[in-house]
Amino acid sequence: MILPDRRISGWLILASIIVAVLYISFIAVQNTTEKNLQISMLEHQILQQKAQTENLSSQIETDLHIITKNLEMISSTDSAKMSDFTSEPFLEQLRKTFNDLNTHTEISSLTILDDNGFVVNDIDENDEGTSIGLDLSFREYAIQTKETKSPYFSNGFSSFLTGDQAIVITFPIIDDSDIYRGLVLAYLPTATFFDHYAGITSVDLQSIIISDRVGKIIFHPDDELIGQDISLIKNDESKIPVQIISSDITEIFTTSTVTFDTIPTYYVHVFTSTNQIFSEATSILNFQKIVLLILVTVILIILGLLIIFIRKFYSAEQSRFAVIGEMGARLAHDIRNPLSIIKNTLEIMKMKNELEDNYNFEKIDRAIFRITHQIDGVLDFLKDGQITKNPHKFSTILENVLDDLILPKNIKLTKPNSDISIICDLSSFEAVLSNILLNSIQAIGNSGEIIISLSESKTSTKIVIQDSGSGINEEILPHIFEPLYTTKQSGTGLGLVSCKRIIDKHDGSLDVTINPTIFTISLPKW
Repeated sequence: MILPDRRISGWLILASIIVAVLYISFIAVQNTTEKNLQISMLEHQILQQKAQTENLSSQIETDLHIITKNLEMISSTDSAKMSDFTSEPFLEQLRKTFNDLNTHTEISSLTILDDNGFVVNDIDENDEGTSIGLDLSFREYAIQTKETKSPYFSNGFSSFLTGDQAIVITFPIIDDSDIYRGLVLAYLPTATFFDHYAGITSVDLQSIIISDRVGKIIFHPDDELIGQDISLIKNDESKIPVQIISSDITEIFTTSTVTFDTIPTYYVHVFTSTNQIFSEATSILNFQKIVLLILVTVILIILGLLIIFIRKFYSAEQSRFAVIGEMGARLAHDIRNPLSIIKNTLEIMKMKNELEDNYNFEKIDRAIFRITHQIDGVLDFLKDGQITKNPHKFSTILENVLDDLILPKNIKLTKPNSDISIICDLSSFEAVLSNILLNSIQAIGNSGEIIISLSESKTSTKIVIQDSGSGINEEILPHIFEPLYTTKQSGTGLGLVSCKRIIDKHDGSLDVTINPTIFTISLPKW
């Protein structure tokens, strides 16, 4: 016996609606997702990059403080205070300090200037003292150190010996009578000094710029820009992270300050091109497209198989439960295999995806789980399925259900004023709530209202769902919980039966009254 035309039409209409909704939703989502995802990734990158920039400046600041402390130790020796800069003990101290500093940072030399600004000693990696006798009194760092008798961090300058960009850190040598005796300085070529941070930070060396107090670039991956003003790069508005982020930003530019005794000495800038970030967004969207198309295809296959098997095995001689059981047994293997493939593919995509926010992937994962759970629900007609009851907030359950339902704009949903915890199996109870709300939406039609209220006693919890729909005819009310009984062309006659069985497994009750239609779910508090 072939399934009646009305029932077959219901399956075909249901299949058409599902496919249409999936494709319309897919098109609508794709129109807005790409820009929203780009903005979200930019916001994430700015927060992450700010933290990286501050961490980098903190490490540089720590190293500069270490260098300064070592210079202070040299200046405080008795030999230094007595201007005995050439004695062997003093030279040994100078060599030891130079070697110690180079174990964790990069300095080119340690140099001693006398009170007239002449080099009297110089220690480098070759210990040659090639600059002894040079007059450096005209250098800004020599002048400032002598005048202020304080440590000094120089701006960038070009070495007259090598032409390389460099900075120096100085510390004055003051004797016990507060007389200036000279200074000790550490010479730091910027290329080698800042290069070594690439190995100890998470920031790509090609993304780092360092500028001095006057805004001159002293370190840049492009050598041609060294010595230029930082404003030539930073003043481009398309590169500055603003509060209202747009996807037109071409580079993310973050800055942090290196200080000494609260005084700014250098500025660390990190920049990232948005091209790479946006290409990642496009890649993620492509993943989503593939997954969505696979899901649509699988659902079409499932619906086709359902119709084929129902037509093939439905006969007058078979009981309704036997029909469902045989159909479920034959379909379970065929449906679960592609679902498992899709789920495994999704997990691989998750692992490859570097974003912390995987909201779309989680929705797809939840949809796959629900399809699997509904297959198990059909089989529950013939066997007792196990449920796992735990406490859950009703508001959370309701939000999960509403995420998956399409609520027309002309239907008002009034939620409970308060929240309660119910003891239930989360997935199966969400299915119950979803089914009842969907029935209410279909019964209301053009416009109306759904009201959800909660109440509880010492022993039980009640969830009441009332709608302003056309209502249930009194003559069919006794049959609404019978398997395969339906008055809808697109109905399966399994929805309310499933709800009733699930609530029974919770040791609860599901009751219906009419005029108006009210579904009351009662669950025990244990």
